[in-house]
Amino acid sequence: MATGILLAVLTFAVFFYDQSCDIYTSLVASFAVAVIAALILCVSRFCRCVVALVPVSLSTARGRVVLCLAAFSVLLAGPVLNVHRNAGEAVRSLTCSAELALNRTASLLRPFDAMMSHLDRTVSRLEGAAADVSEGLKPLDEGLDAVEVDVKNARTQLLGTRRVSYIKIA
Repeated sequence: MATGILLAVLTFAVFFYDQSCDIYTSLVASFAVAVIAALILCVSRFCRCVVALVPVSLSTARGRVVLCLAAFSVLLAGPVLNVHRNAGEAVRSLTCSAELALNRTASLLRPFDAMMSHLDRTVSRLEGAAADVSEGLKPLDEGLDAVEVDVKNARTQLLGTRRVSYIKIA
C-alpha cells in the first residue's frame, strides 16, 4: 500500500512540476499509477519481494552508487534538455533571420529587376534601330565607295596629265 502511494506521489510530482500538466491530469495519472501498483503488488508475490528488497539493496555500497548516479542523471537532465531546447531555438531564429533577409533582398531587388527588363527591351529596340539605320545607309556607303573610286581615277588622270604637260614644256 505504501509503495503504491509513494509511486502515486512521485507520478504527481513529475506530471505537475516537471511536465507542467494541469492538476486534474496529474491527479488522474497518479491515481491510475497507484491503482495499477496496488493491483500488481496484490497479485504477484515476485513483485512484492522485489519491492521489499529494493530499500535493503539501496543501503549497500552499490545501492549508494546507484542513488548517486540517479541523482546525478536527474541533475544533469535539466541543463542538457535546456541546452537542447536553446540550440533548437537558436536554429529556428537563424532560419527565420535568413528567410527574412532573403525576402527583404527580393523585395529590394524587385524595382531593379523591373528596371533591368525595361533596359533589356530598350537595348533590343536600339539594336534593331541601329540595324535599320545600317541597312538604310548601305546604298549611301556603296555610292560613296563608287565616288571614292571615281575620285581616285580622276586624281590618277590629273596626275598623268600634269606629268605629260611637264614633259612637253621641258
